[in-house]
Amino acid sequence: MCLNLFIYFFKNIKICIEYKLLLFIMMSHFGFLSHFIGILQLFGLYLIDSNNRFSLFPGSITFKRVMYSNILSKKDDDTEDTCDEIKDWAVSHITKTHISHHWWYDKLPDNIRTQFEKLSNVKRLKHMFSQVFNTDFYVIEPVYEMNEIYVTGDERKDEPMQSDRVFFISHIDGPFMWMPFVSVYRCLIGVNDNKRITTHFPLIETNHKIRKGDVLGFDFNREIHYISASSEQSEEPRVTLKAHYCIYPKWIYPVGKLMHIFNAKYNQLFRHLFLKTIQPETWIDRFNGFSVVASTHIFVWLDTFIGYRNIYFISYVWWMYYTKQIDHSLMTILLYIPPVYKYASILFVSNHLKSVEKWNTTRDIILFYLIALSSMFYYRVFV
Repeated sequence: MCLNLFIYFFKNIKICIEYKLLLFIMMSHFGFLSHFIGILQLFGLYLIDSNNRFSLFPGSITFKRVMYSNILSKKDDDTEDTCDEIKDWAVSHITKTHISHHWWYDKLPDNIRTQFEKLSNVKRLKHMFSQVFNTDFYVIEPVYEMNEIYVTGDERKDEPMQSDRVFFISHIDGPFMWMPFVSVYRCLIGVNDNKRITTHFPLIETNHKIRKGDVLGFDFNREIHYISASSEQSEEPRVTLKAHYCIYPKWIYPVGKLMHIFNAKYNQLFRHLFLKTIQPETWIDRFNGFSVVASTHIFVWLDTFIGYRNIYFISYVWWMYYTKQIDHSLMTILLYIPPVYKYASILFVSNHLKSVEKWNTTRDIILFYLIALSSMFYYRVFV
């Protein structure tokens, strides 16, 4: 019996020691793991395509990511006929000309869905992605759950509490701008000759009027844009296809699939709120419409004047200071490096300034310089 008690006691002591040893190892590596994940996240916010493959932190020069192409071929193919078939179907199903219309991919008739898929998978569209993404290293995966046929409505300035208003003010389509390495691209494919509607990207000073066969691609979660309507008369409203693609490096497949699922679910949930507030009938609908417009303004303001990547970097540096992993001198240096490095980097990309995000570059230099300068005076640190 004594022997059994001794064996039982010995086993429990051994388990206890092993548990404490494992816990000690985990705690001792927690700091390293947290920093590794934090820095990897930071890199992933900048390393999001082949053109920005040398961007690592806020001091990096970042390049424009909006893409443009045309899928109509001079060869005798039926791409133009496919556009006409989808346009005729959409125009024939318009019920009210002053509001936008949306037909989701999974709700389309079989023949129209087939034509949609045909246009969204043409070689010229896939070739367009090679402007930004090296297809040897990136997966380009269609997100059919988000696709739709979209007919543009009127601005309706006299009805500010309705969701169609969002299209005519600067906005970002998706909320997942903090997901690293992965991009979800929305491609607007024109299926009729549009004369009135222009799509604007104010931060990169780019405008496009999408006509038949034109394809305009931009990041669903990161690109600020809006549309405007001219006074020119048109026989029919602008009809476009919204095709979506999840693009991620081959080595980060799990994160790419998560981004695919998150964006698809968000789009499905948001579309119900959006449709409900196109023509608000109750005070709840009007309040929801107001919420959509107000949240849009907040998101755009933050990204325009601060930048979501800068928010992450500044928060990360402050967290290290708050947990006493760095002192105020090192914090000031970390905040001072980005504007100095970015300003110096401009000299090396002078031949490519047309493709540089000028607003973001100027904003980052001023923002970090002011924050670093404030830190220098407050803590009396001289860099």
